[in-house]
Amino acid sequence: MNMQFFQKRLQSFRHGDDAVTAVEYGLIAAATAVAIIVALGTIKTQLADIFTSIANAL
Repeated sequence: MNMQFFQKRLQSFRHGDDAVTAVEYGLIAAATAVAIIVALGTIKTQLADIFTSIANAL
């Protein structure tokens, strides 16, 4: 494979819809990860309280 092949592939990726789609999927993945982290932080606190009350009841 030569350098012209890679340059053409890079130009087609840069000017095509593939680059835009890849960025959009990246943003969706990042937003989903943030939402999961926030949700787990909230759930963790609630679960700790539940298990503490169960342990105190025993």
